Amino acid sequence: MVLPIISFAHIFGISVIENGVWILVISLLLSYLTYRYVEIYTRKQTDFKIIVGVFFLVVLTAGIGLLIKQYDGFPNRSHIESIQEKNQFIRSPAKNDFCIQMSVEILQHQPKFDYCKSTSRSIADKYIAIIGDSHAHVLYPGFKKELAEYGINTLLLANSGCASFIGAARGKNLTEVDKCRLKTQKIYKVLDNLPNLTKVIIVARGPKYIYEKGFGEIDSKVPGKYASFYTHRETYNPESVYMESLDTSINYLTQKDKDVYVFLENP
Repeated sequence: MVLPIISFAHIFGISVIENGVWILVISLLLSYLTYRYVEIYTRKQTDFKIIVGVFFLVVLTAGIGLLIKQYDGFPNRSHIESIQEKNQFIRSPAKNDFCIQMSVEILQHQPKFDYCKSTSRSIADKYIAIIGDSHAHVLYPGFKKELAEYGINTLLLANSGCASFIGAARGKNLTEVDKCRLKTQKIYKVLDNLPNLTKVIIVARGPKYIYEKGFGEIDSKVPGKYASFYTHRETYNPESVYMESLDTSINYLTQKDKDVYVFLENP
């Protein structure tokens, strides 16, 4: 009796761990009621009337279950909507085997960039690529779902706290800046070796990298600085670095016949 209750608790978003005692009490109560008012009477019967009744009740329950399954459940159930809303905030894995295998084939070593996901491992397939920082990772599932309907593969290549712009490497020191620069170079090398890549979507934070200011105190932490901060601090201008590197990246890709789209500060 306890397993069905645990199942329904999960469906309705009730924590089994936090409410374990109540689930146990309800299970024992239902078990007693089932024994007292079903099992005892069933065993005492000398004919098959109650057995036939239970049989048809089971068939009816199974029929209702199949009907519900056919229509994918009841619509607009608040607990399901709540679970779906919560699931939107659960981040999917940063990498998958398809992207890693394809990147290794091109780079001849394991990719160092932080996000690497693909719906295919074949270099020859048709792709639309999403590059940038961790915000690119947020857009990947939606584009993957929509592009699949048109037979187009989705590729995600991105870094964390390091927008994949040419000339916009960031870090807490020059060593981190060099790592960011190298990871970005590898991303563009992968893109350069995909003959059927038609479009590139650049996704990254805007004001955070442009002005190095976030949205209030909760977003005040700046993920490193551009290289010129460590070499020419007196003339350091993050806005200029950002705009020039974004322009350089767009020109680089358009010269290779790629359509380029830019998303700044997506949720």
